[in-house]
Amino acid sequence: MVDHARWPDVADRPHATPPRLSHEGDRTVVWLDGENDLATSGALADTLAAGMWADLADVVVDLRRVTFIDAATIGVLVRGRNTLDSKGRRLTLRSPSIPADRVLALCELTMLVEPCGNAEAVEAPDQDRRRRRS
Repeated sequence: MVDHARWPDVADRPHATPPRLSHEGDRTVVWLDGENDLATSGALADTLAAGMWADLADVVVDLRRVTFIDAATIGVLVRGRNTLDSKGRRLTLRSPSIPADRVLALCELTMLVEPCGNAEAVEAPDQDRRRRRS
């Protein structure tokens, strides 16, 4: 069992931003930002679970602002996908950054990435826009 007390909290890490939830039409969106690794995987798992059970929507994880992603994060995403698949729902990934895209390719998970379409037109939730202006 992992002793989570010895790992730094997401809020204490300078390059980590806790995942956020929003809704787009009939889908729940989880927004990832910055560095995503073992120290942030618990927060991602909690946010993903909240998004999966808040309603019966499919879930999309937006990766455009990810600067680092590791196996712990990939594991959370795969478990989320498997859980949703068992419920007849989908988890997809959107707009992976270059670092995220490289890891997804190495893990042979690019099939989870949505086609480009209009994904680039979507912006992060309002709190991100306010933060960028300051």
